[in-house]
Amino acid sequence: EIFVKSQDSFAGDGKGENDAYFCATLCLFAGMLLLRLISWFVHALDKNHSCDLDALDEAIRDTEKKEAADALEAAGGAPPQLAEEGNPATQQEPKEKATDDSKKERAEQVEKQKQAKLQR
Repeated sequence: EIFVKSQDSFAGDGKGENDAYFCATLCLFAGMLLLRLISWFVHALDKNHSCDLDALDEAIRDTEKKEAADALEAAGGAPPQLAEEGNPATQQEPKEKATDDSKKERAEQVEKQKQAKLQR
């Protein structure tokens, strides 16, 4: 779909059909090459770089919770309770703990795979 739009744009700019196809193809593969070069450059700067989506999701959830608590407090509601170690109302459910454990195990597996790739 994007390729066709690109080709149509080149044709609309006065290029012939064959030239528009060639330009669209050239741009497509140049973009792919550019992404690979950026990836290579990032990993050359930081060999341990990875996209940790679990940490990103957790940061988003924390931000959303804080924004909701701030909005509630600004609206005159009761301030949110902070999690306390001894308070059973703030403790994680065993199911959530198991999920956290499996996330940690998955993160360890991914790290081992990265180390194996680096050793090759």
